[in-house]
Amino acid sequence: MFMDRKEIHYTEGGNPSNQLAIVLKLAFHEQPVCVAVTHLKAKAFPAERLQQGQQLTAILNSFAQGAPIIVCGDFNAVPTEPVYQHMLFHSGANLASAYCIALKEEPSFTSWKFRPGKELRYTIDYIWYSSDGLALDSVLGLPSAEEIGPDALPMLLYPSDHLALCAKFSLL
Repeated sequence: MFMDRKEIHYTEGGNPSNQLAIVLKLAFHEQPVCVAVTHLKAKAFPAERLQQGQQLTAILNSFAQGAPIIVCGDFNAVPTEPVYQHMLFHSGANLASAYCIALKEEPSFTSWKFRPGKELRYTIDYIWYSSDGLALDSVLGLPSAEEIGPDALPMLLYPSDHLALCAKFSLL
């Protein structure tokens, strides 16, 4: 059941950016859960993505008021980037990466595409969840590079340059 909604409009140096997050507070068996979806700044802007991640978690923690949290999105950041480390260690919400927990490491890629003069194959999409309020039951399997083939994404079976991520959770 729908309880509340919030839009988070990120800023860069005090100026509005065109990236945002949408957060819903939903009730499952009278237990509130906050679910957010976001898309962070692309290309070579790790400092800006970190700021966006910090803005997201600060507002999300206040909005959630202790309810379990799920955050899904294109973070445009590999696991070595500061925003990934922020989500994992400094978010204030005890977040875990669903795919990292299920697979014991992040997938080898969640996006694979060719751009002029380069091939981009990396993990930049994540499902984060509050490990103290939710139990991870399963994640959707991802295709291998061999299953996708040499032309990368998008393709007929996977019509985006990002793979679909999906996780199933149980309330604790």
